[in-house]
Amino acid sequence: MKSSNILFFAFCFSIFFVGCDIVEPPFIESVATGPTGSTGPTGTTEPIRKVLLEDFTGHYCGNCPRAAETANSLKQVYGDQLIVYAAHVGYYAQMDHDPPKYTYDFTSIPGDDLDATFNISAGGLPQGMVNRKEVGGTSIIAYGDWGTTAADILTNPPDINLNISSTYNSSNRELEATINTEFLQALSGTYNLCVYLTEDSIVNWQKDYDASPTDIPDYTHRHVLRGSMNNTWGEEIASGSIVAGDAILKTYSTTLNTEWNETKMSIVAFVYDFTTKEVLQAEEAHLH
Repeated sequence: MKSSNILFFAFCFSIFFVGCDIVEPPFIESVATGPTGSTGPTGTTEPIRKVLLEDFTGHYCGNCPRAAETANSLKQVYGDQLIVYAAHVGYYAQMDHDPPKYTYDFTSIPGDDLDATFNISAGGLPQGMVNRKEVGGTSIIAYGDWGTTAADILTNPPDINLNISSTYNSSNRELEATINTEFLQALSGTYNLCVYLTEDSIVNWQKDYDASPTDIPDYTHRHVLRGSMNNTWGEEIASGSIVAGDAILKTYSTTLNTEWNETKMSIVAFVYDFTTKEVLQAEEAHLH
């Protein structure tokens, strides 16, 4: 072996061990999604259409568990193609129902804003939106129609591909998320990117009219909307005539509330048409 090659390998060997020596706590956890439809830092599958299901609910809503069951059943059917969050809103999310049972705060600023804008809980709960798509003149859809609406949307090819990468520092609970948005089709309009945070498997009280007794102390609340990394309505990322292949990279950071279980947290990102409010694509990444 030539002496130059020996020196090269010796140099690489020393760099490897020096690099290992400087890794110190706190440890940083990171997660990434590849092209929409795959997971991992370097996905290889073709982008696919995904659907955002927004379940508007409340811990004192006795009919709402049926909607949650519908969402979970649809999730089993569509897997990663269906992204779900549950927003506790309105009267049935208040914390003064039959204390001390229903005193946990499931509400969020985005949930309250969406409820006020779309006038959701005024018509009673549960309600939902599927990609915020209008069906029969309204985007508020009863849970019995969520499945057919999602199936109809999923027949279309994706207009956008989303990729989420994130780093989380467990010592100070700092979360940083980078969202790469790639337009796959030529579009025209104004498009916003929203980045929400959800927490799964919160065990607390829930009213259920099909249960006996109707007050369940250890109900498991799934994919609860906690907040946003870039406010309720997100940030404008593209406007006017958009060329296929255009890509926008955005990074956001926040500190997780100490009451939230970091091992159950997820980032939900979606892009919507600012004029029609319809969601074009969504993606989800778990912190762990």
